[in-house]
Amino acid sequence: MQGFASGAVKLRLLAAGLEILRAYSPTIAIANYISLAATGQEADYVFAFARIGDGFAVILVVPRLVLRLVEQESLPLNPSECWGDTRVELPDALKGATFHNAITGAVIEPRGQLHMRQVLAEFPMAILAR
Repeated sequence: MQGFASGAVKLRLLAAGLEILRAYSPTIAIANYISLAATGQEADYVFAFARIGDGFAVILVVPRLVLRLVEQESLPLNPSECWGDTRVELPDALKGATFHNAITGAVIEPRGQLHMRQVLAEFPMAILAR
């Protein structure tokens, strides 16, 4: 990822977050909050939650305490292979949904689980919207 030392990562994340707030405001503030459980070999290094409202869902996925998982040269990205079988389980209300990554533009069809090696392949965190 080019330019992470320049602040480009923060700007990209901020722009995506503001776009989500604009798209779903004001209902995102009162949407249901659901903590999402991670499973797999590196589950302790994932934090995820969903905001679910009428006709929309937004999921935030971030790695945590990952320095032991990566080589310094790979920062800010965590190589896909470091996640192994780690995944986030989705609630029934979101199973079968297709999500758009607001940061990268990728389309993700999780089929009940978000695999970290896929979700965090292009950017160090994800904001997924349905």
